[in-house]
Amino acid sequence: MHWKTYLVFCASRTTSSFTGTGETDEEATANHDRSLQDLLQRCKDCGIVLNPDKMKLRMSEVNFMGHLLTNKSLKPDPAKVEAITKMLKPQDVEGVQRLNRFVNHLAKFLPKLSEVMELICRLTQKDTPWNWSSEQDQAFSNVQRLVTE
Repeated sequence: MHWKTYLVFCASRTTSSFTGTGETDEEATANHDRSLQDLLQRCKDCGIVLNPDKMKLRMSEVNFMGHLLTNKSLKPDPAKVEAITKMLKPQDVEGVQRLNRFVNHLAKFLPKLSEVMELICRLTQKDTPWNWSSEQDQAFSNVQRLVTE
């Protein structure tokens, strides 16, 4: 039995996946297409208007809100990963907060993120003087390494 999964993305930030089954890839694709056609007909019957110019059909992966949805899994958006690896180390508390917000968006993909960020986030505590040291340098390098694993 063959399985074929495609993602359907609408510009309104709605993503659906449809799976087709069949003895061959061609049968699975045809089954998928019938399911999609049924959905489009139901939308039409209910008065839901879809703009075909804003739809992407038969996509095996779609960027969606900072993530890469694939027909197999959810991954971090490669552009976000690249941005973190090219990020300059923070120069002040606001820079640490910016870094923290950015990497927290990818936290589900980064095991031990809170442990790695702890040395950096200490600098944001009230009445803590700014002192970026080699410890923070190492932690920052670890964050950048973590996002690429």
